[in-house]
Amino acid sequence: MRTCTICTTTKPLEEFVPDRRYTADRRPECKPCFSRIGLRNRRRGLVLPESKTCGACGLAKPSLDFGLDKRNADQLRNNCLACAGKPTTDQLRARSLRFHYGMTVEEYDALLTAQGGVCAVCKAGPPTEGRQKYLAVDHCHQDGHVRGLLCNSCNTALGLLGDDVDRINALAEYLKTQG
Repeated sequence: MRTCTICTTTKPLEEFVPDRRYTADRRPECKPCFSRIGLRNRRRGLVLPESKTCGACGLAKPSLDFGLDKRNADQLRNNCLACAGKPTTDQLRARSLRFHYGMTVEEYDALLTAQGGVCAVCKAGPPTEGRQKYLAVDHCHQDGHVRGLLCNSCNTALGLLGDDVDRINALAEYLKTQG
């Protein structure tokens, strides 16, 4: 444990920047304070606003809590240092839809609306419990085109049956005859 010389908070040694020139091979400032010192030194001569609202968390924070970005008019990044690099849930969802299925969130929403907001097979709505909040995107594994949106149960069943229409029909016939 060590106390930061700037914020005076006692933290574990892992929270301090490694540097062989100092006692215990660590700088006397914790990592967040050290990054603020570096930002302050790089900002000499820049006219920066007192505070800025983070685009990710929506909180107004001092300009020292933002990294530099010379492309922006105010010379600061849009997200604070705490939020930088952490994509939001919506960003992760958009990225996943684009990467796996080549579709946008708007295209997903349009498909969901066209299906009446329910599973294309069993007409169940989107999940209300658990981690999953959306219907699964059903797609052809041969050419990748999107067929529709399914609940997790229907999507899993279709996948386990290998998208084979004959097996699905045989299973339906079995259920009819065996009760």
